[in-house]
Amino acid sequence: MSYTLPDDTAFVDIVPLAAILLDYRVAYIPPSQSQPLTNLSLDFHQATLHWGNAMSTATEQEHVFFRFSSPTDLRALVPVNHPAAPAAIVADLEVMFNARLHALDNSIGKHICITVRHEQRVVDQMVF
Repeated sequence: MSYTLPDDTAFVDIVPLAAILLDYRVAYIPPSQSQPLTNLSLDFHQATLHWGNAMSTATEQEHVFFRFSSPTDLRALVPVNHPAAPAAIVADLEVMFNARLHALDNSIGKHICITVRHEQRVVDQMVF
């Protein structure tokens, strides 16, 4: 099943829709900018799938499943233990996806898991 959005669908409508469909906690819609942002500090999250033989703890293969980022300034809006804080996002994504993947372990005879990594980086230039 697939659905194509109309070509004139606004960015401010697509981002929240994607967040809902992907179970994201936060959907950041940047303000429209005619000039690129410079020296922007971002929180990057990367989820990586790992799989291998169910009888072995050694990982045979891995694949970056998804990545997303948000301005680090958004962290100041939530307490450290808030569900939208970086550490909570990492923990909750790992729990949610690994619970879903655990059911596959027995049915396909492979061990599958996901790890989520967070890092903060400053990017030279960001254009929306």
